[in-house]
Amino acid sequence: TDRLSFTGGIRYTEDTKRFTPDTFIIANNNDRVPPPLLGFDPGQVPPIPPPGFLILPTDEAEVTFDEVTLLGNISYAVSETVLSYFTYSQGFKSGGFTQRVFPFLPEAPSYQPETVDVYELGLKTTFFDRRLRMNAAAFYTDYSDLQFVVQDETVAPVVRNAGAATIKGFEIDLTAVPVEGLLLEIGVGYVDAGYDEVDPGTGVTTDNELVKTPKWSSSLGVSYRMPVSAGASITPRLDWSYSGSYFNNAINSSQIFQDSYHILNAGLSYENEDLGLVLSALGKNLTDERFMSAGFSDAVNLGSHEAVFDRGRQWMLTVKKSF
Repeated sequence: TDRLSFTGGIRYTEDTKRFTPDTFIIANNNDRVPPPLLGFDPGQVPPIPPPGFLILPTDEAEVTFDEVTLLGNISYAVSETVLSYFTYSQGFKSGGFTQRVFPFLPEAPSYQPETVDVYELGLKTTFFDRRLRMNAAAFYTDYSDLQFVVQDETVAPVVRNAGAATIKGFEIDLTAVPVEGLLLEIGVGYVDAGYDEVDPGTGVTTDNELVKTPKWSSSLGVSYRMPVSAGASITPRLDWSYSGSYFNNAINSSQIFQDSYHILNAGLSYENEDLGLVLSALGKNLTDERFMSAGFSDAVNLGSHEAVFDRGRQWMLTVKKSF
């Protein structure tokens, strides 16, 4: 009908991956490494082979995956300005090989695809002669065969399918133009995530939190476009965002835990539509917030912890020309 519509889809994917290892011992420096650093007692350090010894056989390894994924959507126009919808969709993240291996293994370790089922219920609305737009969605996400990066009693981490998880929450975003030229954007998101089951031996339990999954996130953007001449304008903009705390690895190592943080960006742009030219001066992370963008922890074997931090405060000038 004019108000009710359906959308359906099906996709078949076949994915083949091949891996030819060529990794070998370059030098044996085991005598320089104290046994406790490797996670073994003195006298129990396994012998490391001489230079030239292959870590993996050089035979080509191959894995093939095939997946059928579905999509279903029903939407209903409550009015000319309010649209409601429900969507069910499936997806997968392909499997593959762990390519950095140590100590040596008889064959290249592989892992299977990770699959997901997603349910989403939402509204898309516009009000006040299209000066206010509000979108809201609640979602339920069911993960199976989760791909974990684990130590698995080796020095180099490997990927294993080792669990299932559920992520549910909601998102709301508003866009408003109260007066000509003024743009306001607000977004809020909440996530309740947890493991439903985890295989033994991963170092992860159902009490652990999912990687990089803060409970709350929000953002606010304000800009004001000011005409300065025919076809030309200047637009100052201010953006703020918030991220709740999260862990950077599956076993929730405290050494690479990231606390909640705020980011403030600002910019000033000059646009000339007749010339197709945009000049911008931008400042990112103005408060110089130091937060981790990635982290790795090996407390079992090497007792080491690594983190990659954001660049901090940045300034830049950009020029864009359209032809």
